[in-house]
Amino acid sequence: MLYRGAVARGSARRTLTRGAAAVLATACLLGSWVGTAAAGSVAPAAPVGWRTVRFAGEQFEVPAAWSTIDTATDPTACVRFDRHAVYLGAEAARALCPTGAFGVEGAVQVERLATAPAGLTPSSVGGQPAEVSPHAGVSRRWVAWFPGTRVEAVVTWGAHPSTAITVLDSFREIASSSTPAASGPLLSATPGSTYPSAPLASSLRRAGTRPGPATTTTPSAAAGPATANVLGFDVCGAPPVSTMSAWLRSSPYRAVGVYLGGANAACGGEGLSSSWVGTETADGWDLIPIYVGLQAPCAYQSGLAPIQPAHAASEGAAAAADAVSEAESYGIAPGSPLYLDMEAWNTADSSCSAAVVKFIESWTTTLHADGYRSGMYGSADAGIAQDIVPLYGQPGAPDDLWFAQWDGSTSTTSPYVPSSAWPGETRLKQYSGNVTQTYGGVTLHLDQDSVMGAVVGLGRPVVVAMSADAGAPGSQLVVTGAHFAASSTTVDFGGVASPRVTVGSSGSLVAVVPPAVPGSTEVTVTTGGGGTSATGAATSFDIRPDVAAAEDPASGGYWSATAQGNVVDSGAPWYGSKAGARLPAGVVGIAADPATGGYWLVSADGNVYNFHAPWFGSPFGKAPSGSVVGIAADPATGGYWLATSSG
Repeated sequence: MLYRGAVARGSARRTLTRGAAAVLATACLLGSWVGTAAAGSVAPAAPVGWRTVRFAGEQFEVPAAWSTIDTATDPTACVRFDRHAVYLGAEAARALCPTGAFGVEGAVQVERLATAPAGLTPSSVGGQPAEVSPHAGVSRRWVAWFPGTRVEAVVTWGAHPSTAITVLDSFREIASSSTPAASGPLLSATPGSTYPSAPLASSLRRAGTRPGPATTTTPSAAAGPATANVLGFDVCGAPPVSTMSAWLRSSPYRAVGVYLGGANAACGGEGLSSSWVGTETADGWDLIPIYVGLQAPCAYQSGLAPIQPAHAASEGAAAAADAVSEAESYGIAPGSPLYLDMEAWNTADSSCSAAVVKFIESWTTTLHADGYRSGMYGSADAGIAQDIVPLYGQPGAPDDLWFAQWDGSTSTTSPYVPSSAWPGETRLKQYSGNVTQTYGGVTLHLDQDSVMGAVVGLGRPVVVAMSADAGAPGSQLVVTGAHFAASSTTVDFGGVASPRVTVGSSGSLVAVVPPAVPGSTEVTVTTGGGGTSATGAATSFDIRPDVAAAEDPASGGYWSATAQGNVVDSGAPWYGSKAGARLPAGVVGIAADPATGGYWLVSADGNVYNFHAPWFGSPFGKAPSGSVVGIAADPATGGYWLATSSG
């Protein structure tokens, strides 16, 4: 994403448009761009200035000037469709992707996939059976999966699709015998399909009809709408599950931006899938779905596919329909927010601003008709303040606003967005960008976000890790997870409530282990609105017994002590403990000082620790006969005695 054009840039990215519900079926291009080859003919020779590429049983032709990047030999390579390149294989988990990639050019990615991505329709490519994205016009990319070789091909284009058509039409399965590979037209329409007859460019300008649903069945929704008040980040693509797990355990973030696609989404590669969405929301992540569609004709950044002002409304509707289709294919349920990424534009150009406003109004109306919530991302002082804030309260206004204001503050207040517009939990703020951070041994290039608005998630509290798997009553346990609420969170140890819970953030809390029957138990976290966390390997906890207790004569309450030096107060004032300290020997006794109201702890090696009580010395280092086993106060003198195992 950009902030004031080139001043700040943060994100852009997911590109593989699987099951796109675009305005037009791209098979209409056949008559204009591709000649029909006879079935059974040999694969055509590469055009002059082109070369042949082979991958996993497929061969195809690309312009000779396009570079080839093998992700198997370069695991840091980022799959980017904003430059001419051929990517062989899936993007690796260690890929280093920039936060500044934006826009789409002619490019290809091929990789092996065991099954077809969701949302594709049966068809044929180059005479081969294939499953293809039925309407690629809006997203400016074809996705084709070949069942014979289990290869997925993603072919993109910028301003004109002619090169992309030639590339996709050249795909042939490499013959395993002397029989030549079959040839045929680029895309064969399924029986009963109808397509406009006009070339793509003019068709897109006139597009005003809503597309029909994809012919394949999309998976059941895995996650739905939720509201979050957390820190988040967005990166180029969807990080691997292993990265997300490491960052959930050790980073302050609990939300992540994911890119659904769009005509200007530059990054591709591995990542987003319905399985990924289900896994990450179950683990406690909140998702911010982002769609990078056509941009303002007067955008500060050059090289972006622009809105056609005369057709801004129909193009906005097409973008929303495509985003809905993508969301459905990834298991994102209706009611969820979908955020349109509209980069900074020159608001002094009134006709350009009018086109952007029409596009966004149509985006909102279409999303509402399909049951989704409308969101928008943009620059706070280069578009939002001037053209979007005046929309607030009108039917076409976004439901949630995500603005870029790189001031380093996580507050979602802004001088560019009055408090009366998008009040409460309807705001997200990108407060920093182009940042490199490492958590759990994994490094990401990212933009930073403060989230106080609509997301996709389960909202259920999740326990990811605990600071210890055993402890005595009174000890403090740090719990790491997600969806902890400061005002309504309780922690239970096998059904016994913690006497004190301190929520530091939505992802971290500290609970005091309650007095309970010693033994193995399960730790659960409950919030008022999210329910109770599940139990598992990360929630097992062993409660250790107390070793001693003492009565407070002033209050009538008492203290109990553990071998680790924890002191639990029950109806008595608490003056401290040795919890967390590395003691030379375990604590074996506690005694109350009747004069001061404090207490002493004693360890097996003769150390005496005083808390709000005077210290009179100890036999530590004097080798008492036998180890120390207890301590008692002298009510007459205010001193104390120690007893050893030898008497």
